[in-house]
Amino acid sequence: FPVIAAATLVVTICYVLMNLAIDLLQAVIDPRVVVS
Repeated sequence: FPVIAAATLVVTICYVLMNLAIDLLQAVIDPRVVVS
């Protein structure tokens, strides 16, 4: 099922990128947040 595998990969990448973006935004909004 290459279509399912591709869709899962895309969703996973989007999820990771969104998490990184949220972490960066929180660091910009609140400088007190320590990036570990």
